[in-house]
Amino acid sequence: MDSEIKEEIPVCEEFILCCGAETQVLKCGPWTDLFNDQSANKPKLLIFIITGNPGFSAFYGPFAKALYSSMNRRFPVWVISHAGHAVAPKDKKILTNSDGMSSLTSAFLY
Repeated sequence: MDSEIKEEIPVCEEFILCCGAETQVLKCGPWTDLFNDQSANKPKLLIFIITGNPGFSAFYGPFAKALYSSMNRRFPVWVISHAGHAVAPKDKKILTNSDGMSSLTSAFLY
């Protein structure tokens, strides 16, 4: 039953341009532009997971789904990959050093 619930949870995979590099973000729950959403029922909290080692966001997909499900699907859960740990679309810049990766994560948050 628990695995069936997690299977039902839609996950959006998106590559965003951050610090000039394409970066993978996985999103469980509402994945629209939450900053510009003016609706009364927009989530008041976003759970944001910064990957460790491994830095590949798909590794954290089952955890993100379980977390989203355990909060009764009230709050979106997003996971950001380290730059270079996910296959980006062709012709996209990828940061591969640790300084670039930490700068990218900081820029995404701000």
